[in-house]
Amino acid sequence: MRFLPALAVLLPILSWATPSTARAQCTDVDRDGCEECPPLRDPMRDGADADSDGICDIGEYAHGLDVHDPDSDDDGIPDGEELRWDTDDDGDGLIGALDPDADGDGVMDGVEDGRTEPARGTRAERFRADADPSTQTDPNNPDTDGGGLADGFEDANADGRVDDGEGDPLDRDDDDLDADSDGDGLPDLLEGLGDRDGDGIPDFLDLDSDADTITDREEEGDGDAATAPVDSDLDGTPDHLDLDSDNDGISDVAEAGDADLETLARDTDEDGLADFRDPDSDDDGLFDAFEVGDPASPTDTDLDGKPDYIERDSDDDRILDSEELGDPRAPLDTDRDRIFDFQDVDSDNDGVFDRDEAGDDDLDTPAISSDSDGLPNYRDPDSDGDGIRDDVDNCMLVPNRLQLDLDADGEGDVCESDLDGDTVPDEDDNCPRVPNRLQEDGDADGVGDACAPMVEVPADGCAAGTSGGSAAAWLLVLMFVGRRRR
Repeated sequence: MRFLPALAVLLPILSWATPSTARAQCTDVDRDGCEECPPLRDPMRDGADADSDGICDIGEYAHGLDVHDPDSDDDGIPDGEELRWDTDDDGDGLIGALDPDADGDGVMDGVEDGRTEPARGTRAERFRADADPSTQTDPNNPDTDGGGLADGFEDANADGRVDDGEGDPLDRDDDDLDADSDGDGLPDLLEGLGDRDGDGIPDFLDLDSDADTITDREEEGDGDAATAPVDSDLDGTPDHLDLDSDNDGISDVAEAGDADLETLARDTDEDGLADFRDPDSDDDGLFDAFEVGDPASPTDTDLDGKPDYIERDSDDDRILDSEELGDPRAPLDTDRDRIFDFQDVDSDNDGVFDRDEAGDDDLDTPAISSDSDGLPNYRDPDSDGDGIRDDVDNCMLVPNRLQLDLDADGEGDVCESDLDGDTVPDEDDNCPRVPNRLQEDGDADGVGDACAPMVEVPADGCAAGTSGGSAAAWLLVLMFVGRRRR
């Protein structure tokens, strides 16, 4: 039994090495997946750590970190020194080691922690230094002083220093819950610390949070912080954060009218409702979503540079779209060519442009109808109802069934103002049916020589073949013949 003394020595060692005892004595202090065991219990030496950031490689792999980057989020704090490196405190989908603003208060963790120089592995271009390291806020608590305003609201420029006009994130008594830092009628607490347009300016300081070239003040609605901001399309996103406020498929940027924040957004139909909120911007009875076609290249029927959805006369025929529309649910297509009348330059396909059949150039007067069939001429292929199509009718607006045209100039007599074509209007022409361009009238009787009875007058004032007494002689002859017949 010489082995018994040796066994007595080994038993304590074997008992320490049993799994149950080892598990009880080893602890994963830094939650990185590698246990710190006796005798060192040092989280900095608990396993392979390629970047020496305090988190073992196993833990970095498990949490999606770069084993060769000691400061994954470039906030100036090494990954292993972040208090809650493996949790997502602000619910943005990033754990602390990957989130430069772990509590989502608008101030970088390094600034809140008093860091003035980038840590090893921190990219300098992304690092921001604390302007006042003598004061520090909690990187894992969005409202360090518990006054109701997040640290980022009080430290508006997020530099860690209390500047003029700013609150103190360490003084709960100065928290103004009704503050509206950018004066847009929206309380800071409502606008939040987010950056909707990604321009680096938090929404509560951004005059145009969604970068649609329309100010938040105009999109907010009434300037009253006590009322909820307007949500025109009721999609749950207020207009000041919505890039298509009326959900018509046309961006607010396009409907704004210009890129000048100082001017109000365009209101095409001047109804008091800006285009970005108006589903029918030109008030023609057609929704913008229907007229725009492809929002990336809006329909512009008449190619005048104004898309149809902001044009009262899309085809430039001097007839309002609202007049050519008919039923908005089934817009008119008179000639069934699959082009709606409000976009068709010849709605009835009669060979005559609608513009020439409108009656005048005044958009505010309705198109004319020359006959009694109830159809305006632009929808009537025989406008005067004389049985002859407009494209071949020599007098399109006045019945001229026989197509009479005295001067053969292509304009029918019934609508001709110069029947004989001598350039003298009939009302002034002394010979309206016979050309008499110079209006010659030898006897000044108002009847032009060209159409007066032909009488030859000799120099002596007597008709040819007679003498001064011939008239009396003829009278005697006639009297004699009369008596003989009795």
